[in-house]
This record gives sequence, C-alpha cells and structure tokens, in this order.
Amino acid sequence: MASSRNSADRALTEALSRFVVAGGTLPTPDHPLMIALSGGLDSTVLLHSAMRVIGAGSIVAAHVDHGLQPLSKAWFEHCAAESAALGVRFVGLRALGSPARGDSIEQWARGERYRLLFKAAADVGAAALMTAHHADDQLETLLLAMARGSGLDGLTGIAESDDREGVVLLRPLLTVTQAQLAREAKRLGLRWVDDPSNLDLNFARNAVRHRLMPVLREVLPDLPGQLPATIELLRQARATLESIAEDDLRGVSSVLSASGTGLQILDRAALSRLALPRRAAVLRAWVRSLGCLPPPQARLQAMSDQLVDGAGAYGEVRHDGWQLMRYRHAIFGVRCSERICHGDAPAAFEWRGESRVSVGADSAFEFRVAAEGLSAAWLRTVPLNIAPASSGARLRLSPNRASRSMKNLWQEAGIPAWLRPRFPALWCADRLLLAAPFGLDRSQDWPIARPGIAIDWVMADVTDLRRAFMQAPAPVYPAA
Repeated sequence: MASSRNSADRALTEALSRFVVAGGTLPTPDHPLMIALSGGLDSTVLLHSAMRVIGAGSIVAAHVDHGLQPLSKAWFEHCAAESAALGVRFVGLRALGSPARGDSIEQWARGERYRLLFKAAADVGAAALMTAHHADDQLETLLLAMARGSGLDGLTGIAESDDREGVVLLRPLLTVTQAQLAREAKRLGLRWVDDPSNLDLNFARNAVRHRLMPVLREVLPDLPGQLPATIELLRQARATLESIAEDDLRGVSSVLSASGTGLQILDRAALSRLALPRRAAVLRAWVRSLGCLPPPQARLQAMSDQLVDGAGAYGEVRHDGWQLMRYRHAIFGVRCSERICHGDAPAAFEWRGESRVSVGADSAFEFRVAAEGLSAAWLRTVPLNIAPASSGARLRLSPNRASRSMKNLWQEAGIPAWLRPRFPALWCADRLLLAAPFGLDRSQDWPIARPGIAIDWVMADVTDLRRAFMQAPAPVYPAA
C-alpha cells in the first residue's frame, strides 16, 4: 500500500493494516473496498485517499439517494461523475419509502442508508465498507451521548470497526479532524457538494456542530486529537463490565430458555435480587444481545421499573423496534413486527394423506404413522379447521383426567396473553382435536387405530419464542 504525508492517507493505511492483522483481506478487484460516498467533503477526501492507497481498480463508490432533498438527484449525478473521472466503479442506491408518522427523519435515513450499503457491499463481495466519520464526528457523538445519559455505551463513541450483517464496516478517519480534511481537500483542489440540511439548527447534531464545537475548538483546541486515548480507556472499562454482565445474564436466564434455542428470556425474580448497578448492566447486556441500540438512561430506568419492579402480571417497554415485556416472572424480547394480537381466520381443509399442512410461513402440522393414533380412514372423512384456540375451548391432556379450559392451560404454562394467538389449534367441527403447544386431545371417544396417525405441530425457526413453551414429547395415546 502506498504511503503519503496526507493525514487521511496515513489513517487509512493504518486502519487497513489493523484490519488485515485482525484477519481481514486487502481489497482486490474481485473483493473491493466499498466507500460510502455522500458527495460531501469528508467522503470525497476518503475516496481520493483510498484511490491513492490501494488503487482505483479495487474500489467501489456507493451513493445513497434518500430522496429527501430537491438537490438529491444532482448529488447522485455528481458522485457518479466523480467516480467515473477517477476510474472507480460506482453503485447508485435509492432509498424507498419514507419515515413513519412521528418517526425521526434522521433515524429513518440512517437506517435505510446502512441497510442499502450493507446489502450492496455483500452483493459485490466487498472486503470491507468504509465511511468517512472523523474526529469531530466522534466528539459530537460523545457530547450527544452525554446529553442522552447513555453511560459507557455512549461514552465509548464510534468504533473504528464493526461487523454488521456479515460485512466489516471500517471508519479509518476517526483520528483526523475535519479541519485537516478541509485543508487536504483545498490543497488537492477537490470538488464536493454541500447539504443545506446540515445548517438546520433544529437538528441537535447540527446545533452542536455549529454552535458548540467552535467554542470547544477555541477553549480546548487539542480535545479532538486527545479523544481517542480517552475513549480507549473507557472501552477497556466497558469490556470489563460487559464481561461481568454477561456472566450475570447467564445467571438470570429463565428456566424457560432451557430448550437450547438461545431465546432471550429472563427470570424476573433472579434479576430483582441483583444490586441495582448490576441489574442495569444485565439489562444493557440483554438489550445488546437482541441487536438493539444501547438504551439511554431514562429508558434503562423504565425497563427496571416496568419489567423488574412493576406491579401486576404484565409490564412493557418499547425500545429500538422491540417490545420488551414481562409476564409474571418471565421477561421477553419480541420484535414489534413479530407481535400478533389476533389469530388468523379459520383455514378449512380436508386431509388427503399429506405428511405436512402449513400454518402460515413459520409452522406446520405434520401427520405421521405411529404404532397407535387417530384412524387414518376417519381423518379423511372429517372437515378440519386451523384456527387459534379460544380461551373457553377445552382440551383433555390425559384420558384419565378431566378436560381443562385453554385459559387454565395457558396460565399454568405461563404463556402470556399476547403470545397465545400465535399458537394454532386444529379443530374438528366445533371441537378441539389438537392445541399447540399442548398436543392432541386425549379424550377416549376419538377413533383410534393401530397403526394410526400422530399429529405434531412444528416450527421452522429454531429461535422462535414459542419453543420455550413446547411440552415434553409424549405418546400419542397410552397403550391399551
């Protein structure tokens, strides 16, 4: 790799060296380095620096058009033209949709941008994806994290490298200030575009950048350059605390997670016995294991109040696209998109000997021959329906015991109300034949044959939360 007196070149060369030492591969035309190119000053300097360090043939420039600005098309064309002038491959990406009502435009744009960039990097087989975050971005992020009360999660700032969705994300310029980048851009005669939204002081980051940062540069001119050493010490402290928290997290895992699926279920009673600082650390570790952003202090306190200390059988806190819920002494994490409050409409069918009948996209009823089971001839003649079980429907778990209402069975199994509609049932006319996760009705008046047909409910996803409530395997019917 080439070397240069340019600060961006040095930082990029050093970042690539650390990447290779950590097991990464140097970019090649077949496995290029993808540069996230906005067209602004920072990413323009990064693109030119990468071209000098590794050569244009091993670079792909990727630009995301969010469609939020009247000039977005012109920026797109500028990035394409700049890439062509350098002999760099260009990938143009366009964001689809728009923020939901009430959502942050900044958060939506950032999420959509990274989603598109990671997919594009994977599609071209990129060795890594690079962004132009610099030392001033790091300081701004630190200040905003302090304002949000983010704790060590926020105080450790932007990481130089991340591994997301199988793509390595590198930020080589975190030790380079924007002033240094501006001097390099001016000296090299580079052309870039300016986003007018960066001047809108209604956005907190812009206000910090334009009103607070100039004062900090005047009073503490060395602060951006000294920040990496401070952050490294904080990261060491964070790593130590996270190791302790991970041990505590394993210790408060609910017995419901004993199925070996890695389901994120916590035991509220065990969690409540931890000292408050350790409890907070465990909740942070749990949220991190879900793939969520670190919670600010107020949200973390709400998790402790609602999920651990809250009164009543239920508690709920929403965070970063997840619903964190408590039912009795079990605490669950469920993606908002996965939560189903009402079951699907009944699906009528006649069994014709199929081995599998799908129940939506995530589960199925499987029909198999067993030493003893339901009569196959009878099954072929009766209409069957797939629908959730009603709370008043009754199921007999043993031929020698009385039938029980589904409400009672759900309560005894500790299945929360919001999850119950996701367990399908198989009906014969208006009578339950099978109710997941409990199995077949064991009443003695069903037509039994030897051999017969056993029916099992199975799930496609090994991490499906419902697996935590599956019953132990049992014979279809006891031997005569």
